[in-house]
Amino acid sequence: MYIRIMNVGLIDTHAHLDRFITNGEISKLLSDARAAGVEKIITQSASFDDWTKYKDLASTHENIYWTVGLHPEDITQYSSLQLDALGSFFAEDAPARPVAIGEIGLDFFRKDSWTENPDDVVMRQSEIFEKQLYFAKQFGCPVVIHARSANRECLDTLRRVGMDFSKVVFHCFSGSLSELDELVSEGGRASFTGIITYKNASEMRECMLAQGVERVMFETDCPYLSPEPLRGSVNVPANLRLTVEYAAREVFKIPFEELARISSANAEEFFGI
Repeated sequence: MYIRIMNVGLIDTHAHLDRFITNGEISKLLSDARAAGVEKIITQSASFDDWTKYKDLASTHENIYWTVGLHPEDITQYSSLQLDALGSFFAEDAPARPVAIGEIGLDFFRKDSWTENPDDVVMRQSEIFEKQLYFAKQFGCPVVIHARSANRECLDTLRRVGMDFSKVVFHCFSGSLSELDELVSEGGRASFTGIITYKNASEMRECMLAQGVERVMFETDCPYLSPEPLRGSVNVPANLRLTVEYAAREVFKIPFEELARISSANAEEFFGI
């Protein structure tokens, strides 16, 4: 149960709402989010099946926004054809236009267990990633990067295609301090999840502090990565408050209301919402 908290205005910059839509739980999820002070949610596409679903959700719910893209682990033999439809969502008369292309990128985390030739998988992921980056350049929109065990490769790809790093966010950042410094020095930024509340996430907290409060954004990545003390349960946007409270108290050591205001302003500016 959530007690409604006013004048907070948090923004969950990265949520996956497909399961909640399918299960008929979206109304309660949004009500609980508002009660916890989460006023805006950006739901992030992973597969082609998300696109129309999220467009319809954003069209019918105020303060719900969406992105369009293909996650590297959701790439199929049809992905190149599916990308032919991506541009239609950015037409001038398109309702509920996406606020970014994402989440897109590279994922080499399970490379050692791939049954297919690893070179073929890497090539396919890289091809679809680059195609989506060129769309982002064409439409002048931000990109939300998924870089799991592939931070270096993603940074190199972004440079190679000439992406404007001011429009780049590495979501659920899990790289090193040196990779964070490289990303920020290029003009990009990182966003952070409930992982920062985990005891073994000291490097992630160091990265968040190193980037600075003036660029920070927060996300749930729900239904994954619930913050403490809810770790292991299904995550929801309302839980963003726990993450931001922790970051304000334990990392930045500033009042919660100040961090909520700054991080939300950062998100509004980056995504244009």
